[in-house]
Amino acid sequence: KVKVSPRTSPANQIKQGDRKREKGGWNIKKESSSHLNLKTCPAANSCKNKPIKLISYENNMYHPQPVRKFSALEAQKVMRSVLEEKLKHVRYDEKAGARLTVDLAESVKDAVRALGYERYKLVCYVVLGAVRRSEISCCSRSVWSPVSDTYAEYCFKNDSLFALCIVFAVYYE
Repeated sequence: KVKVSPRTSPANQIKQGDRKREKGGWNIKKESSSHLNLKTCPAANSCKNKPIKLISYENNMYHPQPVRKFSALEAQKVMRSVLEEKLKHVRYDEKAGARLTVDLAESVKDAVRALGYERYKLVCYVVLGAVRRSEISCCSRSVWSPVSDTYAEYCFKNDSLFALCIVFAVYYE
């Protein structure tokens, strides 16, 4: 449904030099959250009485802070359940390890995304290795906002393998 209403209210009649709103313009509103304004062209004779389409999207607004901040604790619980479910009885295999890490990363990312945090980009990093008397060092670097961006981590270990999983949550402003 489309509702058409003329702009006759004195509150909507903005000064004459304002090119975005003018007297006698038409406002076409859709029932969705975005709306479309059609107004006459204010320029000289070249475009006299030709409509200009001005589109404003109310949903696509700049939000410097998240409405619901990403909870690392909540994400860690989800990561733990996914890794324990998928790796509980798995033995380390060098050949199957590459495919397993990709599957784990996708499963964890989908499960964390299902928590419903809006406007967050999720990056999932999984390291899979054999349990031996050796050490591993991992490092990651990025530029982010300490106010809205964060990460969650969980390390799973059984008799033959370990899996380190880190989910980075970066907020889109």
